[in-house]
Amino acid sequence: MIQIEEIEIVEFRGIRHLKRSLGRRSFGIAGPNGTGKSGIVDAIEFALTGNITRLGGAGTAELSVKAHAPHVDASKKPETALVRLQVYAPALKKSFMIERSVKNPGAAVLKPSSAETRALLAQLETHPEFALSRREIIKYILVPAGKRSQYVQELLRLDQLEKLRVSLQRVANDAKRDHGRAEVEDRRTKSDFFHHLGIATPNKTDLLASVNARRAVLKLDPVADLAPENALKVGINPDAEHEASQPFSKLGAKNDLASFLKRRLSRRK
Repeated sequence: MIQIEEIEIVEFRGIRHLKRSLGRRSFGIAGPNGTGKSGIVDAIEFALTGNITRLGGAGTAELSVKAHAPHVDASKKPETALVRLQVYAPALKKSFMIERSVKNPGAAVLKPSSAETRALLAQLETHPEFALSRREIIKYILVPAGKRSQYVQELLRLDQLEKLRVSLQRVANDAKRDHGRAEVEDRRTKSDFFHHLGIATPNKTDLLASVNARRAVLKLDPVADLAPENALKVGINPDAEHEASQPFSKLGAKNDLASFLKRRLSRRK
């Protein structure tokens, strides 16, 4: 994703000042214990993410970057502890500088700053797995083989993708179940409708004939075609339709049924 052209470390961890040109090449760090090898790795991680993985996790009591990243002689002056990286982004085909101070680890200074370089740094900040601590490497070696893939997912932040996959699968299963229920209800409704019309094998001709037969009973004009723009209720008086939908128990006395039918017939004349 990026290649380091130059690194400069000032008052950071066990390093007072170090500046090296790396020329976009791979490099190795060798030396006796306590000479600052891990400090260089920490500096690169800090410049790119604002964090130091080795200061967190089990057995570290979650040491803070501000308190423990500066050199011991600069512990009271975190603003003097900083890391500068001159990097090259092959995807952007350009070089830019990243500078981050321990005093404000959450805000990196980019030169030049653009939407592309800010987006690239934001991606690096959310994927700090390029720097593995000794503890993480040992954990990978010791973890049971059956759980190694799970650990790698967590290490590469792929566990969030797995959670998203599970959530999407749940949504898909719910949608499939609802779709199945809707299809069953659709088939049942159609079956009841055609049974009510007395049509064994539904087709347009028989359906149109059945609809028009019932419209003739209501003294309505026949429907010429079954199309979305042709409503089967055309010609029905809204008031009469409302009355017809009321239960006879709401019409009052027994002779109200005769009155109701008489009103319906008078409106058709």
